[in-house]
Amino acid sequence: MMLSAKYRWLDKAALSPNIQHLEKSNVSPWSVCTVTQVEEVKCLVKILPFLVAGVLFNTIIAQLTTLFIEQGATMDGHLGPHFNMPPGSMQVFTVLSAILFTPFYDYVLVPILRKKTGHVKGLTTLQRMGWGIVLSIVAMVVAAIVEKKRLDVAKRSPLIDVPFSTLPISVYWLVPQYVIVGISLVFSIVGQMDFFYSEVSDGMRSVGISLPLVCRGLGSYASTLLVTIVTHVTTRGGKLGWIPVNLNRAHIDYFYWLLVALMGLTLFLYVIAAHFYTYLHEDEYRKQKEIGLTT
Repeated sequence: MMLSAKYRWLDKAALSPNIQHLEKSNVSPWSVCTVTQVEEVKCLVKILPFLVAGVLFNTIIAQLTTLFIEQGATMDGHLGPHFNMPPGSMQVFTVLSAILFTPFYDYVLVPILRKKTGHVKGLTTLQRMGWGIVLSIVAMVVAAIVEKKRLDVAKRSPLIDVPFSTLPISVYWLVPQYVIVGISLVFSIVGQMDFFYSEVSDGMRSVGISLPLVCRGLGSYASTLLVTIVTHVTTRGGKLGWIPVNLNRAHIDYFYWLLVALMGLTLFLYVIAAHFYTYLHEDEYRKQKEIGLTT
């Protein structure tokens, strides 16, 4: 196996000054690596920007089980006289949107995109992940607008200083943000699974398929860290902060706008990294493009 041209500064790990005596001596694996090991590290370095982008994307997904539910707990879940939607069950709209959008994407969007791009899958994996990031930003913009509306209702309500009280605003105002997040998952998570699996060497397939789960886990930790930092900064001087116990006096909308800004910067850097990225199996992508153009 030959060393690839990129990241040549890593090649030193596979070189030994006494390379002719390497097979006859008991060289420590910490002193010199095999060419295969160096190439595997190169694969990880190459996809690292997209791994970081995946972690930040999942900070938004983490809001499904945190702030979105806290919002819903202060809103009226009644739909008719006999049905009351628990705030934790609102994620059903994310699941349903993902289930319904997946066949629409595969059977409607992909044929249309295939004709326009010439790619057999309609979009490359990086393009698909990028659109997932775009939709996550849209979801946070919608969430911030809805939260501003909820706060306006709280200010006019006599229950403003009663934490965990039910405000006269329907919880179904949250449906659009849940739906958009579900659609973004179809783009991003599926794209991540395809990208990380195909862009690592054969000996790292199991690592590649696990990286989307790594992004999900680290995204949850990143969300917790971000909330902790925001709470610490915004409560200085005895202020209530953006995320106090009484959400009627909170500014979760500011937190959502912060996520919009963070993901906007992430998208900018992601586009630059994707522009200069060369796929591991570039020849296969060219063949797929040719097939897409001729079918």
